Amino acid sequence: PSLPALLSLAMPYTIKNMNTISPPINHGVAASIKSSSASGGTVNENALVALKDAESLKDGDENFHKFCISCHGPQAGGIIGPNLTDQYWIHGGGIKNVYTTIKKGVPGKGMISWELVFSQKQIQNLGSYVLSLQGTNPPGGKAPDGQLYVEPVATAKDSVQKKSL
Repeated sequence: PSLPALLSLAMPYTIKNMNTISPPINHGVAASIKSSSASGGTVNENALVALKDAESLKDGDENFHKFCISCHGPQAGGIIGPNLTDQYWIHGGGIKNVYTTIKKGVPGKGMISWELVFSQKQIQNLGSYVLSLQGTNPPGGKAPDGQLYVEPVATAKDSVQKKSL
């Protein structure tokens, strides 16, 4: 199907040119989502971790299926946006990179910034949900795009100090 046909299936978009596709934002809906007390809150962006608890992943799943499937597909295999189920990332993998990509968006590729829509906690939940999909390989998923991302392994400092004689 053509790009306009795909877009008509998903939601109404504004096509500025073939390089910039922008979904509309209903600011009234955005404000009510962001003010939701169940998933609201701030996070320390310098100490982000991927969450694995059921409540956080459920919140991320719900927001993904409400707002992200038009570009990434219901199983995150990619439509207009990239496949989110493999280990290849255009803007870096891992929770910090995924969080930043969701928060700031990728305007040049048509992905809006979600920081006015979601709270920091909701962005963390959404990023955690996306990362939980790694390796699911949905049928019909797009080919890998970007660079292979391998989570860096933290090195523990040697806890045994040498004593000087």
